[in-house]
Parts: sequence; C-alpha cells; structure tokens
Amino acid sequence: MASMVLELQREALEQSTSVSILLRKAFTLAKKLQVKEFVKWSQFELNGYDDPTHPSPNYRVVHGEIKALNPYHGYIPVYLDQKTAELLSKRNLPSPITEIEEHIKTGEKNSKGTLMYKFPANVQRALMQMMEYDLEVSLHIPATQFQRIVDRVRNIILEWTLKLEEEGILGEGMTFSDMEKEKAPNTAGIILNVIGSMTNSQLQQNADNSTQTSTVNSDSVKKEEIISLIGEVKKLLEEIGDQDKKDELAAEISVLESQANSPKPKKGIIGEAMKSIRNIAEGTTGSLAATAILNKLAALLPHFQ
Repeated sequence: MASMVLELQREALEQSTSVSILLRKAFTLAKKLQVKEFVKWSQFELNGYDDPTHPSPNYRVVHGEIKALNPYHGYIPVYLDQKTAELLSKRNLPSPITEIEEHIKTGEKNSKGTLMYKFPANVQRALMQMMEYDLEVSLHIPATQFQRIVDRVRNIILEWTLKLEEEGILGEGMTFSDMEKEKAPNTAGIILNVIGSMTNSQLQQNADNSTQTSTVNSDSVKKEEIISLIGEVKKLLEEIGDQDKKDELAAEISVLESQANSPKPKKGIIGEAMKSIRNIAEGTTGSLAATAILNKLAALLPHFQ
C-alpha cells in the first residue's frame, strides 16, 4: 500500500488539491502518529481560531487600503494619520480555512481582485467625524493576501511531510509502526519554526505531562506592550465625560503603570485591570482610541488569564 506520508506530500505539491483537504489528511496523519502539536494546529486551521487563549498566527494578518465611497467618483483613497491608518488597514483572520478559500474565489470573480470589509458602526462614525463628510468607509483587501495564507498552510504541511520522510517515518498505507510513532513527535518543531513568532503560545514541543507558564518580567516584550496599552488608555481617558468611568479608568491606569514598573509584576492583577479597561472601552462608542484598546487587549488578555 502507498505511504500516507508520501501521498500527502505529493498532494501538497499539487495546486489542484485544496488546502482544506490537505489539512484534513494532515490532521488524520498527526492523530495516527500522535503528534499533538500538529493535531492542535490543524484543528485550529480547520475550525477557526475561536479560542481566546490561542490567537491566530501572524501569517493570518491581511493588509488592505482604506477607501470611502464617493457617490460621484466611486471609491476614493482615505488619508489618515499614520497610526490610525496602520490600525485600521490590517485585519486578523481567525476564520476556518474553508472560509478563506471562499474569499479567494470571491476575489477572483471580482474584476479588481479585491474583497471589501465594512467597519463597525462606531468606527464608521468616528471616521466620518475625522473626515468631516458622510461617506461610507471600508477596507479593500487584495485577494492575493488571502491566497498568501493558504499557500503558507500548504507549505507547512509540505515541510512536515518532508521532515517525516527524512526521519524515515513513511508507514504502510495508514498504518505506522511503534518505532515510527516514537520518532514522530521529534518532527513537531517544524510547526513553530515555520509559523514564526508564537510567543507564549499554547503549542508545546515534546511536552507530555507538562504544565505551561507565562511569565512577565521587566525585560520582556510584554512590558513594552503594556506601556503601549497604557498610552492608548490615557487617550481614551481624555475623551470620557462620565466622571465615575473616568475615575475608574484612571485607577486602572495606575495599576498597570505600577505593575509595568514592578520587578515582579503579577499576572492576575494585570489581567483584572485589563478586563476593567475592556469593559469601559466596549461601552465607549465612536472612539478610535477605544477601538485601538480593544484590538490590543484581544491579543494581550489571553496571556494574563
């Protein structure tokens, strides 16, 4: 019988095989070989990154152009300050890979090869106020950005099968020897190496019966991210008129500042402060500062819970 590893490797090289099909086969292969990291990753890719403790990887970030719909001239570019433009011009796509494949098909049908994302109502209002005219604003993303995601997933699967072959793990059909199963976890490193930056990820390498910790210290990138968050929260503080919310927000800023400067910051305290800030930001409509805060917290909070 043909080797399942070599069959998957061959199909990964063929563009005619969809990435969603490759992922299902990779998931089956990883389960049989008991490669937990690859099982976890393929499940997220197939079902979507809907677990708040596991944000989607960097290769799922797409970039587009912000445009406004002019009733006389069609879509025209919108010029914003650099920080706002950077914040709004990119989107993280946690969707299942099948949805991303559908986005590609939709983009290919569009003569301009782009897909349009409409901003939430509160962001729309804030942008209209900044532009001083009532034109609907949207983000136009080239379909090639979505294609880049599926190509990256295809390459990860291909590199893993090549690593399995290199280790002599081929199997007979869908059956593998005990020795092959013992060697297979050694190939898991390809996941972290190919995906890129996975700081504080829940994926582990060769971690049977292990526990995970996520420490925060004054030298880590996390401290810089907290300081950046504090800066955004201070902007929101200036916008809020309700004195009670203002006082609450000021108190949480003080908590974050003290923890950021502490030689031994406490994850629990930081997490609770972030949750309070999130609640206030969610209740503040039409604020770009609130939108920026919520985006930052979506990435940061899982590491403090």
